[in-house]
Order: sequence, then structure tokens, then C-alpha cells
Amino acid sequence: MNEAPFVETRTDLLARAQTLLSTEPGFGRFLRLVVEATDPEDLKTRSAGMLEALFRKSYSRLGKRELANHKIYFMPAEGPGHPEIVEIFSADMPFIVDSVLAAVRAHGGTIRFLAHPILQFDPQTYRVLDMPQPGSRHESFLHIQIDPLASDAAREALIAEINAVLTDVGRVVAGWRPMLERVREIIQHWHDHPPKAPPQAVAEAMHFLGWLAEHNFTFLGMREYRLEGSTLEPIPDSGVGILEDRKVKFLRSGTDYVEMTPQHVAFLREPEPLLVTKANTRARVHRRSHMDYIGVKLYGDLGEVTGELRILGLFTSMALATPHTEVPIVRRKISEVMHRASLDPAGHAGKALMNALDSYPRDELFQIDEDLLYEFATTIATLPDRPRVRVLSRIDRFDNFVSILVYVPRDRYDSDVRARVGDYLAEMYDGRVSAYYPSFPEGDLVRVHFIIGRTAGATPRPKREELEDAVDELTLGFAEKLAALTDDQELIEPYRHAFAASYQARNTPEQALADIAIINGLPDDAAIALKLGRTDEGPGLRVYHRGAPIPLSARVPMLENFGFRVIDESTYTVTPEGIGETFVHDMSLEAAAGVDLADDTRSANVERGILAVWQGAAESDGLNQLVARAALLWQDVALLRALTKYLKQVGIAYSRDYLISVLAGHPEVATALVVLFHALNDPKFSGDRKAAADKARQVLDAALQATASLDEDRIIRRY
Repeated sequence: MNEAPFVETRTDLLARAQTLLSTEPGFGRFLRLVVEATDPEDLKTRSAGMLEALFRKSYSRLGKRELANHKIYFMPAEGPGHPEIVEIFSADMPFIVDSVLAAVRAHGGTIRFLAHPILQFDPQTYRVLDMPQPGSRHESFLHIQIDPLASDAAREALIAEINAVLTDVGRVVAGWRPMLERVREIIQHWHDHPPKAPPQAVAEAMHFLGWLAEHNFTFLGMREYRLEGSTLEPIPDSGVGILEDRKVKFLRSGTDYVEMTPQHVAFLREPEPLLVTKANTRARVHRRSHMDYIGVKLYGDLGEVTGELRILGLFTSMALATPHTEVPIVRRKISEVMHRASLDPAGHAGKALMNALDSYPRDELFQIDEDLLYEFATTIATLPDRPRVRVLSRIDRFDNFVSILVYVPRDRYDSDVRARVGDYLAEMYDGRVSAYYPSFPEGDLVRVHFIIGRTAGATPRPKREELEDAVDELTLGFAEKLAALTDDQELIEPYRHAFAASYQARNTPEQALADIAIINGLPDDAAIALKLGRTDEGPGLRVYHRGAPIPLSARVPMLENFGFRVIDESTYTVTPEGIGETFVHDMSLEAAAGVDLADDTRSANVERGILAVWQGAAESDGLNQLVARAALLWQDVALLRALTKYLKQVGIAYSRDYLISVLAGHPEVATALVVLFHALNDPKFSGDRKAAADKARQVLDAALQATASLDEDRIIRRY
């Protein structure tokens, strides 16, 4: 879609539609309705002429479907930069747009254009009408343009999904009224034939079922089960909505979808007349989220349990916005918790507990039992006065998921913390993070509601203390972790906010503690400090300097003369209070073959050599390679440098660079020359001078015998 925006497209199309009313009234009305049902921003992506031609093709498809069915058309992209088009003709029903768009997104489609006019259509003349007429019908026309999908298989999968979604929508719409009637029948039956269950619980359940029917629940499916011994058997042809399809199952036991689980047997033995939990499948109608499953016990005329009515659906936005204290079942649990706590509702503790209950997730309040709610709510009530980590886990009665409320101090929370905590909880409960819902209430705490999905086996039950200790560690900030490494808090205090996020992302608190010791040792802005080491990726050098960063141009050539190649570099600005900016240059290096920087003595020699060059005590040339390759002191390299200059002074024919390359290429020769010099000339030499000199000469003789280059032979002999 490479055209420039067509700002006047909507105006042009509406004018064109008006003109067509005199010659093509059906298409003129169709075009006007499509334009009016399209976002003006979408219309700007095409010219009026192109859109008219496109919608003429759409108009030609009108009326081609059978009355009881929908019709889907898929048009591949006409070329690069053009969209693929999905068009759907169906009876006008609720949920079409949101359900189809959710299906498109679930299959990787990116929506670029959407139009959804409702047409008054005459199926006899194939004309779009202005007003209803005898025999006319409402027709839903949905036009969607999406970015091209990756493959033909992806397109076929999308079309199949839309077909299934529209079938579900049709069944839900057709079954809506029968589902409402069945709920009302149960309420009336319980009223006329009281169940053998606690009267208070039955009364509250009746209020709850009535509340569902008052636009607080989107009924998607319903099926009845008859109790046969200790087993629930589906009653043939009792399915309504999406459960009209006998093959649809929504409960999982391990990896298999089943009609009955051991937990259902336990539910039938409990006194409560209904349960509220989550199904193991997501809705395809309205919104793609796990469906709510309401199990309602069926009772005979004598009050005995005879079966179960299973209801699938979604709580509506209106239901979720209703205060907890006005929702049946939920209000009863809240009342029981407050009564059990025996707190003055007007007192501080009573208000804190009520606030904890008011802010509790609605889905959880439907599913949690009163004992666990009491434990969790009283714990949450104490957190505003003393913010700290809390992990409150509820295991689903069917072992299919774990619902976990995690509270962490606000100053410790970010998306990385959330991801780490989620991964940890998934590991502990042998599952996966199915969903998470962060909440940022007033105060110093953040709450994240994790849903850990599971597929098989009994759910692990780690201790709450273990979970909280681990999450506490995962959420500790960099400064807190740094402070925990030492008892000297005065040392840490200036550095609590000194390390930038970029530093924290690539360095551990242990590394920071080591850096602090070095930074504190810098005497002034002119000084530098070095730390050569080895990581899993290879050798690395950290350079510390105050005042201003050291340019790469001043560092790289010097390091290359020591035989290193700089692979990567990061500069961190550390800003400790009262000390001023310090720059840490962290360089990843590649060392010459055979150079082992894990050798502390060799690494220390290299550090001193680089410092000597930086301070002007030594020259920067290729002979410095011998500090790393031959493990020589920089002073010994200075001796070899002096000998090299002397050879040039006495007229050796070779260039200085060539002399340096020969010595650097024969570190054993360089080492033997240094030993020989000290054995013959150093007044402080300790040991057997003659033995050391003889051994050095043997090394030199061996090198001369091994060299295949006449030039190198001459150079070594001259040295």
C-alpha cells in the first residue's frame, strides 16, 4: 500500500454514492453504508476510484449465501504492497466483529482496514434498501484487509478458524434465550423443592444465578449431566450454544480432555450447591480468554442431587465493575471474612481488611474458599503499613492451573522483575505462565496476578516461605544486592545510585564491589587504573579514569601494541556521591595464541606495562607484545628496546619494525636475552650466574638451529 494518503476519499465516495442513487440505487446505498461504517483514517489509504471498484466486487457477492449459513470470501494480495482481503456475509448477529477480529489476530493477521455495515437487503431483487420491506432481511457485511499471511497453510487455517468462530456465534445467539430460561427454571425448582443443602448457601446461589441472567454473564454454552452412581453422564441433546456440539469438551485431566474428573466426585459430595472456576479452553466468541465454568447441582423433588448443569461463558464488563459487596456469593464470602476477623469496621485494622477485600481480583473471589480468602486477605491488609514481598498461591481444584498473587515494593518492580518472577513460579509449579495482570494500587506496593498453567500430574506444593524468600531475592534492586555483599555500608553508601541501568544490565553486584575498590583508589583526575581479567567470552580489560572518558583512539593502538585486538567496548559512567564522575571502559579483547591471562602474574605484568605506557615511563611499540607473550616485565622490554635502538645506531641493515617483529615472534629468544643480560650484568642477580647464562645460551642456540630464515638468524645473532 504505497499510495500517498487520499485525504478527501470519504467525501468523494459519499458524493459518488449520492450520484449513483439515480442510476444504480442498490449499489449507491451499499457504497454509502460501507463508507459510513469505515474509519476515515482507513479510507485515506486508497483513492475513491480504487475503493469503488473494490466494493463493486463486494456488492456482486451479496445474496449468494444460503439463509442459514454464512459465506466467507478470501482474496489474495494483488501484488507487493497490497493487502489480502477477507469478506464475510451473514445474518446480523451480536459478537460477529469482535469474534472474527480476535480470530484474525490469533492467526497472526495484522488488520489494516475494517468496514462493517448492516444492510437492509431484499433477497428477491438483490437490492440494498433504505427502509425495511416485506420479505427483506438484515445482512451483516464484514470487510477486512490484512497484511499478507506467510503461507497458503496459514490462509487455510485462518479461513477454517473464521468458519468455526461464526458457527459458534450462530449457536450462542440461537441458544441465548433457552439458556436463560433453563437458569430461571432451576431457580424456580430450588424454590419449589428446596435442595438438601445449607439454606443460606442455597439462597445465595439462587441470587447468584438470577444475577448472572441480568446481563452480568455472557452465556456461551450449557449442557446437562445425569448422576449415574458416582459418575456424571451427559444427557443426550441437552447441549445448547457451543456445547450443542457433543464433541466439545472443556475440562482437562492431565493432557486429555474429559467429561468427568475425580474432583467432580468430590464436588458432588460437598454441601455447596454450585462451583465457579475456569474452563481449560478459551472462548472463540466475544473475546479470547479462558471461559468461566459454573457448575450447578441439579436436585430431585426430594432435594437429592441428581446431576449437574454446566454453564460456560464470560462475566461481562458490567459484572466486573459491580462492587464486590453487591455480587452474590462474593458478598457472602466477604461478610464471613469480616465476621471471622472480629475487627471494628471503623478502626484502622478493619478498614485495612475491607480495603484488601475490595481490591481482591473478582475472578479469584468467585473461586477461592473462605478459609484461604481469610488467610490471604488478613495478610494483604498488613502490607500498606509494612510493604514487603508476599506470594499467595491458590491451586485450582482440578490441578489445571495455579493462581498466584505476588506483592512487591513498587521501587523494586519493572517488567524484567515481572518476567524473572514469572519464570521462577512456572518452574516451581511445573507449568508455564499463561497470563499475568499487573496492578498498581495507591501506596508503595505493586501486585501481579500470575496464572501458571499446568498440563499433567499433581501440582507441586512449595512452602510459601520458600517462594517469598526466592521472590524477595529476585526483586532486590542492584543497590540492595550490592549492600548485602559487605558489612561496610559506609563504603557502599555513595554508590547506591551511582551505577546506571546500562551498567547494571551487564555487570553483577560482585563486579560493582570490585570496581568500587578500584575507583576509591584513584588519587586524582589524571590517574588511571586497570584490571585485566578473563570472562566466559574471553579476556577483558577495564580501564578506570575520572574527569573525562578516554577516547578509543588513545586506547586501541596502545592495546594492539601489547598484542590484543579490541572486539567490543562499553563505557559506563559511574557517579558516586561526593567523588564525581568516573568512567569505566570495559573492553573485550582477543589475545594472541598461547597467551593465558588466567595466569595472575602475567596479567599483573600486563597491567603494569599498560600503566607505564600511559604514564610515559615506557614507549608504545610492538615490543610490548612480549609483556603478555613472554611474561616479561615492562622494564625488561625496555631493555630489549634499548638493544634494538643500539643495533640501529651501529648500522644494522634491517628496519626497526622488522627487528621488533622478529623479537615479538620469538618470545623464547626475548626471554633468553633478558636472562642472559641479567646473569651477566645485574649486580643484584641471585642464583648461579654461570648456570643461568649457559641455559640462556642453549635456548638461543636452539632458536638459531630452528630458524629457517637467514635474516632472522642474523638478527638473533646480532642481539
